[in-house]
Amino acid sequence: MLSRAFGHARFVYNQYISWRQWEYEHAMSSKDTRRSFSYMRSVLTSKNKTAFPWLSEVSSIILQEATDQADKAYWQMIANRAKGQPSKLPFRSKRG
Repeated sequence: MLSRAFGHARFVYNQYISWRQWEYEHAMSSKDTRRSFSYMRSVLTSKNKTAFPWLSEVSSIILQEATDQADKAYWQMIANRAKGQPSKLPFRSKRG
């Protein structure tokens, strides 16, 4: 059960990072066009369960925490890039 929870959280985390990166690459960085954190969180944790029904297997709190962590990691990466520091996208991978 714990492994499943970690896997689902990793999936939602990486989905969030991918979505933010897509916005960034398509010049949607103005506040008028950028999706809010709360909107993206609701899509990834509740509305996404329609596309990925297996996300219902774990508590939505786990998925919400994953989006919180992804948001912090993404914006930290952007801040590091603004300072001229090389930064890679903060994707999470499964470690065996």
